Amino acid sequence: MRDSNLETVIKKMKRKFKSVDALEGVRQESRGYLPSCVLPIDYVLGMPGFPLGRVVEIYGFESVGKSAIIAALIGACHQFGGFAALCDSEFSYTDNWAQMFGVIPKDLLMLNTDNLQLVGEQFVYLCNELNDSVSPVVLALDSVAATPVLEEVDSDLSGKSLGLHARTLSRIFRQLTSLIAKLNALFVATNQMKEKIGVYGSSGYTKIGGHSFDFHCAVQIQLKKTQLIKNDEDEVVGLRLDVFCVKNKLSRPYLRSSVDFYFDSGFDDSRAVLGLASQWGLVKKSGGGWYEFQGRKYQGNLPADVLEGIEKTVISTFYGELAPKVLQVRQLRKQGVSCVNDVSTIEGGKASEVPREEGT
Repeated sequence: MRDSNLETVIKKMKRKFKSVDALEGVRQESRGYLPSCVLPIDYVLGMPGFPLGRVVEIYGFESVGKSAIIAALIGACHQFGGFAALCDSEFSYTDNWAQMFGVIPKDLLMLNTDNLQLVGEQFVYLCNELNDSVSPVVLALDSVAATPVLEEVDSDLSGKSLGLHARTLSRIFRQLTSLIAKLNALFVATNQMKEKIGVYGSSGYTKIGGHSFDFHCAVQIQLKKTQLIKNDEDEVVGLRLDVFCVKNKLSRPYLRSSVDFYFDSGFDDSRAVLGLASQWGLVKKSGGGWYEFQGRKYQGNLPADVLEGIEKTVISTFYGELAPKVLQVRQLRKQGVSCVNDVSTIEGGKASEVPREEGT
């Protein structure tokens, strides 16, 4: 029970500092999720998707699917009827490639990429001008390493730029983080890893921007390329990626998963779906290649209709209320179709309790 004097002080403070009321909803643990609709990626988050109102960093070496995850999130945002803005500093975006993930090109706002300060100003402007009638909102930067700071643009190539990215990013996020939380938007950025020169006894790798992202991010995901996927002609057609959640302030960190990425069709998580179904006890595996699902036993390769049933069960178990829309988005991606259907809201979607084996 609060003291009457304390109640009076709080009321006076709310009248004087109006922003106090605006921050009431920011303290909620869950303010909605935006699923990437790729199960292994969402699984490592420990939530049914990327958390709204937070800053997320996806980093790794070159060609490990960072931009593809950005495209998957923007595509999911469009399919959920939301708004997305992209700063493509790498100039790698193409409409045909993005449509593979469900992106609707005419609904995507492309931002000016001249320098990092200008990029930050555009994101701040959007957060100030947009209101909560639009949901979900995705603000994406691809990538931090490819975006020059103003000092680099104004100087010649011989100029030094030590620490400029880190200082600039810190200034941007000191303004942007609270605005993202109030708007309940998802800010996601990609970053590259590079080798340290002349350093021994440590990991030997660092990121552009130093620790600025480490302090401001709620979630950090690291991607690694573990295997090349080849076809019958021994041609490389895809990559097997290791997805590792390095930091997570909203759920359990250090979860790891694996997903296949094909250059011509995007993410394929069928292997991970079957693995999680077995891990959660939805499918029972036994010796000799036997599987048991919903009381029926199968040996060897599972029929397509059984795999589809397993997929629906796993998706429903993990995504909870968001499962019907997630299944629809996944089906559209398999067909290579970009289509929007009205969805009233994605807020409040919660992951169902799923059993975990010890040590997983």
